[in-house]
Amino acid sequence: MCISTKYFVQAKEQQMKAHVVWSHPRSNSLTGHVVDSVIQQLSSVGFDVDVLDLQRENFDPVLGSEDEPDWDNINKKYSPEVHRLAERAQTSDVIIFVFPVWWYGLPAILKGYLDRVWNQGLLYNSSKSNSIKSVLWVALAGLPQKSFEKRGYKDAIETILNDGVA
Repeated sequence: MCISTKYFVQAKEQQMKAHVVWSHPRSNSLTGHVVDSVIQQLSSVGFDVDVLDLQRENFDPVLGSEDEPDWDNINKKYSPEVHRLAERAQTSDVIIFVFPVWWYGLPAILKGYLDRVWNQGLLYNSSKSNSIKSVLWVALAGLPQKSFEKRGYKDAIETILNDGVA
């Protein structure tokens, strides 16, 4: 596996930070091994790597009223956990999500992370600056690419992730 984006070349020259967000119930899963490889490759080209393992950090994916967006208030104060996690993302140059594709979508814990943390006033529509230059999705599917494309699943997940989230 080889990770490359236009920002990786700059990593050795600048203090670039990568935030790896991943989810899988088993740390020794294929997903876990891919995360290990991602971390190793990022480190080898000079990135400062911050890893958020949603499972082992016991992230609560349930969106409660405290973390529900207020579309009329971009300065809303969310829960301390959400502000802490958003800051980890905001201070990164690149964010890499690594996850298994289950039922042609995201694992519930990762969807909950996006619902709670990637929130208005924190990571978009914000008066605060953030250093995020790129988002990379590493989605592991247990099907050949042709099967994944057959009914438009590839296009559907790419639209959700790239247009809806990133």
